[in-house]
Amino acid sequence: MEKIIRFQTHQEAQVLFGPHDENTQLIEREFKVKIVVRGEHLKISGTATNIKKATNLIEYILGALRAGQAELGRADLLYLINNFKNDERNS
Repeated sequence: MEKIIRFQTHQEAQVLFGPHDENTQLIEREFKVKIVVRGEHLKISGTATNIKKATNLIEYILGALRAGQAELGRADLLYLINNFKNDERNS
């Protein structure tokens, strides 16, 4: 199964990925999904439940960026990952 998310700007992708793609690697590891970027699209592959949780997290982050938040620190990302992994509504 897979889900496609479209970036609105190159900056969104840069912030989401983090330095040396550390953020996406962490999301892949924590949610047991595979993230691939093709141009302005991000593809998430894995089980339906894991894709939903990872997608909800990524869409939340992109929403914050689009609302004007300029940065995503590692501590912020770890906090969000924990919340989205354990939120039963995301199952």
